[in-house]
Amino acid sequence: MSALFRLKAKPESSEDWAKIVDRRSSSPIMRLRAGLFIRYHSATGAKEFDTFVRDAKTWAAFEHAVLPEFAKFTFLDKARKARVSEPAVLADAMYHIWTVTTLGRDLNGRPTTISVISELANYVCSVYETLAADRRSVRRNWLGFSG
Repeated sequence: MSALFRLKAKPESSEDWAKIVDRRSSSPIMRLRAGLFIRYHSATGAKEFDTFVRDAKTWAAFEHAVLPEFAKFTFLDKARKARVSEPAVLADAMYHIWTVTTLGRDLNGRPTTISVISELANYVCSVYETLAADRRSVRRNWLGFSG
């Protein structure tokens, strides 16, 4: 049981709740990689080591499935520190994936789903400063505490 439920006294403010436990300790790259795979798997049923065919149909399904996951992050151009839109980041990453030749391969020599998603997440996080959006604002105060 988490520390949140083992409390004896009620925290004084919502800031106290934020200090108690933060389950989101994974790095942005790990969160992006996991989120992309879950979205793509949910939309297509593709498993980790299924072949990822580089054709227009697969790319359209991939783009449609994973774009909502990109909305959970903020991407900044590392040089200019300017925000870059999610569709632009995805288009840049997909172009990189289309042209890269060092992806993990299956027994038939074709890229696997997990290798494509891992390379995409690695590329995005190396080119852009990737920040996970914090949806738990103190101002939301949905727990009903004063403060």
